Amino acid sequence: MKRTLYKASGLLFVILFLGSCIPNKRLVYLQEKDEKATYTDSFTYKREEYKLQINDIIKVEVTTINDNPEFIAMFSSSNGGGGGAQNLAAGGGMGGDLYYTTGYTVNDSGYIVFPLLGRVDVVGLSLLQVSQKIQDKLSESESGVQVITRLGGIRFSILGEVNRPGKFVALQNQVTLFEAVALAGDMKEIARRDKIALVRQYPNGAKIHYIDILDKNIINSPYYFLQPNDFIYVEPLERRAYGVGVNGLQTLTTVLTLISTTLVLVAYINR
Repeated sequence: MKRTLYKASGLLFVILFLGSCIPNKRLVYLQEKDEKATYTDSFTYKREEYKLQINDIIKVEVTTINDNPEFIAMFSSSNGGGGGAQNLAAGGGMGGDLYYTTGYTVNDSGYIVFPLLGRVDVVGLSLLQVSQKIQDKLSESESGVQVITRLGGIRFSILGEVNRPGKFVALQNQVTLFEAVALAGDMKEIARRDKIALVRQYPNGAKIHYIDILDKNIINSPYYFLQPNDFIYVEPLERRAYGVGVNGLQTLTTVLTLISTTLVLVAYINR
């Protein structure tokens, strides 16, 4: 009986060991997914000009050619003055949102309330169009007005099989998918990298896009750069359900524990 038990345990170990280890092909980013003998490492970004949406936060800086301090002062207190905020590196987590109090939030009706002008409709406009719109209106009251509009950081959330899930605010003009993963502490070994769900907001609702970041052609994908309010979900590999480990050492530990427990039970029954 013991001999049969040993054989069965050995066979079980081999099956679990071979079935639980994750090959590098499922872990390494930016692989050459097609089987071409020659290929190029140059990529062209497919990035459309972003159009503002509800709940976006923008920063509007107003200056004048003739440097009218009284005129500029009407706007600097509302949008933070434009000084230190731009010097901050990417940040995230629960550290607060700088631009929430110093920027202008696009409300549910699609407009911001701007000093001196009041309601300014901005949904569906690019940052350049917003700058021009505000500049044209302010020019009716002051000559030589110049307006610069920026996104108040890129806000995104990432959940699932990452080491530091959460909501992040990157205080920069653009964020790539890999930068988002880096802010989340990279993916866990058990994460499924060939089918990442990206939930993106559009004027008419949300769409789910599935992304394979193991393929280096992701760089020229329209989803390589994040947009404000993107949500990323990283699902686990199916083998997580086996509960026997993701590498040889974990599998060996699990199997040895199983064998030891079985031998103890057999010895107890045969007493």
